[in-house]
Amino acid sequence: MMTPDADPTPFFETILLEQLGRNVEVLDFQLLGSNPTWQAVRLGTDAGPFFLKWSEAVSIQVVEAEAQSLQLLRKTDVIRLPEVIGHGQSGQHTYLLLEFLYENYPRPDFSSVLGEQLAELHIRTHPTFGLHFDTYLCGLRQDNALDQDGIRFWIEKRLRAQAGLAHYRHLISTETLARLEKLFERLPQLIPREKPALLHGDLRAGNVLVGEDGYVSLLGPAPYYGLREAEIAYAHLLGRFERAFFEAYDNIFPLEPGFEERRSLYNLYPLLVLLNTNGETYTSAIERILRKYL
Repeated sequence: MMTPDADPTPFFETILLEQLGRNVEVLDFQLLGSNPTWQAVRLGTDAGPFFLKWSEAVSIQVVEAEAQSLQLLRKTDVIRLPEVIGHGQSGQHTYLLLEFLYENYPRPDFSSVLGEQLAELHIRTHPTFGLHFDTYLCGLRQDNALDQDGIRFWIEKRLRAQAGLAHYRHLISTETLARLEKLFERLPQLIPREKPALLHGDLRAGNVLVGEDGYVSLLGPAPYYGLREAEIAYAHLLGRFERAFFEAYDNIFPLEPGFEERRSLYNLYPLLVLLNTNGETYTSAIERILRKYL
C-alpha cells in the first residue's frame, strides 16, 4: 500500500488543499519510485500535474532543508530545478510537493551544456564557506556552519564528522581512524585554496534528468559554498558523465593543475557517507585512498 489507507487519493487531495488553498481533484496518479525512506508519485489533477514525495521516516527538518535547497539554486537561474509548491506534514507523513518535470531525449549538446551550467554555478561565490542552513546527504546532516577557511571546513565539517560517525558505528577500526586523521593533517598541503563555490552537493546520475526541452533538470540538491574540485570529483565517482561535460566545464572554469592526482582525496567524503549509510562495502575503497597518500 502506498499509504496506510487502501485509497491514497484523500491523502493526496488533503496535501493539495493545504498547499494550494483550494480543493483540487486528483484524476490519476502514477508511482515513480519507492524505497524504505520515500515514496514518490506523479499526480494528475484538474489543476495540472504535480510531483509528490512523502515519508513516515524522514523528519520535517530534512524536508525543509530540501525545499530550501531547491529554492536557493533556482534563484541563481543557472540550471533548471523544479519549483517548490510546498512542504509540510500531514498526519504521520512529511512531504514535499513540487512542479512535475516532463522528460525527453537529450539533445546532442546536453552534456556540454550541463558542464557549462555547472561552471557558471561554481563561479557564484560568497565571503565564507558553508551555508546559512544545514543540508542532508543520503539522510545524514551536513553541518554548514560558516568558516573562512575552505580546507578546514572540508576537514572538520565533512571528513572528520563522517569518519567519527563511522568509528562510532564500528564500521572502521581505531587504527583506520588514526590513519584518516594523519591524512587530514596533510590536506592543507595537498589541496589548492580557492574561493568558495556554490555547489549542487549531490551531483549523482540519479539527480540529473533530461528535461522536456532536451536539456538538464537537476533534483536532490544538498548545496553549500565549498571546494569546487570536490563536486567535480563526486561527478566522476557517481555521475557517469560524458567527457564532453568535463571538457565544457574546464573551458569555462579551468581546474587547477594536478586535479587528477587529487581526485580520490575528495572522494573520501562521499565514500565515508556511503559507508555510514550502506555498510562496510566501501571500506576497501577508503583503504586504497589511505595507501595511496600515506
